[in-house]
Amino acid sequence: VFSGSTGRTAQAGGKFFVADDDTVLVYDAITGSATVETPAASSPTVIIEDLTAEGDRVFAACGDDGVYVRSAAGSWTFFSDAAAIRIAFVKDTIIACTDRIFYELNTTTGAKTAKLTLKEGWTFTHIGENGPFIYAPAINANSGQSKVYHFGLDDSLVLQPQGSSWLPNNELCYSFKGYLGIVFLGCGRTNSSGGKDALFYKATPDSQGFLSIDLVAE
Repeated sequence: VFSGSTGRTAQAGGKFFVADDDTVLVYDAITGSATVETPAASSPTVIIEDLTAEGDRVFAACGDDGVYVRSAAGSWTFFSDAAAIRIAFVKDTIIACTDRIFYELNTTTGAKTAKLTLKEGWTFTHIGENGPFIYAPAINANSGQSKVYHFGLDDSLVLQPQGSSWLPNNELCYSFKGYLGIVFLGCGRTNSSGGKDALFYKATPDSQGFLSIDLVAE
């Protein structure tokens, strides 16, 4: 039974990985039984917030305890001190987000470089890619605001923030998926009972990475 922020998945080296609280369930086949691994074995109460894969390596974002990496041989070691709650391997680099800071991590050393820091009250919710850009939705739940930041290479081929695209008020973006030049956004609209009604947007990026969104379903 999954709990907390668990259920995040990754696939690498022919295996399937599922975060389950402070452990990772490793499956050789979807229908098989799992082997249980603990990335932060020296601190077993660490919650795994997110997973991603690069080749045969798997990365676990463990909040304030940083990022751990699993080798192709199956051993977990500490990788980066970025306090990540979201992590993704996109555009041949590793992106890790804290609540408010967007980092690029060196794929060999784990050294972090901050690319953007959000204002107080804002939180990154996801990381994705489409075309030449990396995207990261962010929300401010208190004010009911949400926008999608995008990042690209500058003239020196250094990753930099390029801008952001707003969503309608009281519609918060929690997930992002890019596919063949089209972007899909999973959002929630605050309802009268204080909960969220699901919304599904399709967006077309322009040449600068900004999104023009259209509501598909609610």
